[in-house]
Amino acid sequence: MERYVEQLIEDLNSARKWALVNKNRGELSYNEIMEELIEIDRIIDEEPEKPMHNIFGIDPDMFPPPEKITRKQSALIAAEILELWRYFNIDVIFPDNFPLSKLYPLLVKKFREPFLYFPMGITGVEFCDYDVSHCPFGDEYCMCKDHIHFIDQENNQTP
Repeated sequence: MERYVEQLIEDLNSARKWALVNKNRGELSYNEIMEELIEIDRIIDEEPEKPMHNIFGIDPDMFPPPEKITRKQSALIAAEILELWRYFNIDVIFPDNFPLSKLYPLLVKKFREPFLYFPMGITGVEFCDYDVSHCPFGDEYCMCKDHIHFIDQENNQTP
């Protein structure tokens, strides 16, 4: 399985070449910002959501099931997926201390799900819908509790 994981990582690295190079462009003019906003509206209105694997050219069936690889391999593949997504300006939201080996199956699942990609700016990916009882990170790593606690504090403040 080791050679297979190495080949998969090579494929993930190769997929980076499909990323549009739009980082560090400096400050945009008003007209450039307006053009990007118009393009974002067009994408929302006209572009269908499609699975992530269509963007990267990586078939999700290429990812081994977590039970067939070691935690170290899962973490390594997860790190490479995150790096690939970084090249595409896709920002992933998950707890800072969440083990990459546990993140691996969540990342692979995202490859199959409908996704609306914006080539300009940053596209966010969240795994959590802020329902504590269904947190994908489990009770130990749940970010929902902090978020809900913060909202409760704001709602209970008196002016």
